[in-house]
Amino acid sequence: MGRLFNLIFCLFAIAVALTGLPACHGESKGPPDEDTPADDSVSFDGSIYFSGTWLGQAGTYELNLDTREAKLLSSVVGVFMQTAGATDAILLLTAQNEAVILRPSDGQIIPLTTTTNAYLAPNGRKYFYHDPESNTLYESHVDATGGRSFAADGRYGAHSPDLERVAYLNNQGVVLTDADNTSPTQVDFTGLVKPDETFIVPESGDYFPRWSPDGERVVVSVMVANADGSFNRGLAIVTDRAGVLQFYLANSPTEPAWSADGKLLYYISEKTIYAWDFDAEQNLYIDGGSNTVNSKIRLNRKGNYLGFVRLASDGRTGAQVYDQADGASTIIVPSANNGASSLDWPRQSYCTAGGNAAPTLTKVEVLVDGVVQENPQVTPPSVAVLRLYLSDGDCNLRHGVALYQTGDNIRRPVSLNLPADAGCNNQTTDLPAPVLAPGTYEISLTVEDICGSASGPATFPLTYLEAADDDDDNDDNDNDNDNDTTP
Repeated sequence: MGRLFNLIFCLFAIAVALTGLPACHGESKGPPDEDTPADDSVSFDGSIYFSGTWLGQAGTYELNLDTREAKLLSSVVGVFMQTAGATDAILLLTAQNEAVILRPSDGQIIPLTTTTNAYLAPNGRKYFYHDPESNTLYESHVDATGGRSFAADGRYGAHSPDLERVAYLNNQGVVLTDADNTSPTQVDFTGLVKPDETFIVPESGDYFPRWSPDGERVVVSVMVANADGSFNRGLAIVTDRAGVLQFYLANSPTEPAWSADGKLLYYISEKTIYAWDFDAEQNLYIDGGSNTVNSKIRLNRKGNYLGFVRLASDGRTGAQVYDQADGASTIIVPSANNGASSLDWPRQSYCTAGGNAAPTLTKVEVLVDGVVQENPQVTPPSVAVLRLYLSDGDCNLRHGVALYQTGDNIRRPVSLNLPADAGCNNQTTDLPAPVLAPGTYEISLTVEDICGSASGPATFPLTYLEAADDDDDNDDNDNDNDNDTTP
């Protein structure tokens, strides 16, 4: 598709948003005024999660879309919500920049980290988050404390559906890379972004890349600044999984979302929801306009319902569901003060229920400078490696995790991306040992596959010693306390 053709349709989309032209597609039962109640006359299948206020009580709810009965899950309210392939986990980001996991089954809240943005992997077990102090993108696990640095100057990371690829933003635009970030590719914006323009990477907001359901494409909303740093325009770019630019929208689109079949790309522009039809090569009006602002668009798993939050002119918010079958939107959460701040749908389990056996971790050996030791002791600058003896008949440890804990019973990551042959074609896997403060530890280690099934623990001792004092005048390493090759 030519870029001129794209631009014509994008300009048309802007005209629709600004002038209120008749809809290209669909019909809204709104925009509602601020006092419009939920419409109980229209029922939908299934349920939806939302954070906001129901009958005067703030919290996060599960709303049955048939009966319109809401179940309070927690008093915690998320300004951002995401569900993924772990069916009993909802990621919430609060107004206080706290990322937490909410368990719908029992209402348990699990603190993750303090951040302005966090995003679950499709299996719902790993996640990316941004550390604002170091401006670093970290990867972590929902049951672990702390993370592992993934990319300096990186934000808004997102795993592909197969966990093989990652897309994230940096100050140069968009990066596509493999799961361990060993081969990053900076997307080439030549001809699309002028040499004197720069990219703006917002501190917060929903700027996470969205992978197509088949994992072959990814769409990213980016902001471009003038030479003086002032905002200029927004783009939504689509690349293949290698990072080659394929398509773009130039009407400042935000919050893109793929249809279930990947043929439509929903997005918001000038307060209005549109969908780009790749087959027909045209924009479709979905909902919005007037004095309302639409945001937080989320498609359910089947792709027949589109949920979104609507902000009315007086500051009240509510939630609606757009039905693809009849092209109409229905109010499901009444407009109110803090009526709805975020929403998402329950998701199907990443792996087939009952079709995956837990991996087996037989033992862990410790190698110090390449030699196996029964009672390993590590003195800097020696290097310790953990050799894991694994078996996994389902071969689902690829991109799985290894977590360890010491006497404090806090789980921390050893690896968040186990190699392809872990426990499958190769019965041993070597991982760098965690670097700990001087002392003797009884370490317990487990592995977890991509389905969330974990092995039993393997325990082993590990002692870290202080660096030895100098015993000669040779200066042959960077350790100020030990300049000797043979401490």
